[in-house]
Amino acid sequence: MRIKSTLMAALAVLGLGITQLDAAPTTAKLKPIDDVSHVQMPTVDRDVMRIIDDQERAEGLPPRYAVPHPTLITPDAGGTWENLSPETRLWRLRVSSPGAVSINIGFTQYEMPAGASLALRSVDGRYAIRPFNDGDNNAARQLWTPPVAGGDMVIELTMPTAMLGRYSLEIGPINIGYRRFGAIPDPNEVTARSGACNT
Repeated sequence: MRIKSTLMAALAVLGLGITQLDAAPTTAKLKPIDDVSHVQMPTVDRDVMRIIDDQERAEGLPPRYAVPHPTLITPDAGGTWENLSPETRLWRLRVSSPGAVSINIGFTQYEMPAGASLALRSVDGRYAIRPFNDGDNNAARQLWTPPVAGGDMVIELTMPTAMLGRYSLEIGPINIGYRRFGAIPDPNEVTARSGACNT
């Protein structure tokens, strides 16, 4: 499962790209981010992971950059729904892990109707990836996102009210990054490196 998560995330980075993303919608008075449903993941023990990485390298296993944590979260069973307008709903879920280099999400169910949009960004607004929509639907009905730099991010689903019964979204593994991967900078470094995901 760990190897699959790492490979799928790598493919996602190469195939989907990381781009600037606009801030959360502001057409309505939204709850402060501190009032949004919050999933706090464990902090990665880098000393332990260094030992594990050395052992796995000696065994010829592929390197990892993140530790997966299995979850099962859907908008029906977690997160915070709000009204942007009579025609549009917004669902948000905050995910954090203190000291993490990055966080990426494995959506084990993903099917979006026309007009819906899924966005992932750091809470401080410094890092984001492009929004996903019905153009990202696929035969596997899954989505493995590129990493978002930092240890505090928010997932945002914008949905036409008329389409609320026509989507499928389930969060599976939440992968907590503990070292740099590709263009992702380490936000914990004293001298930050600029990556393609910088806003």
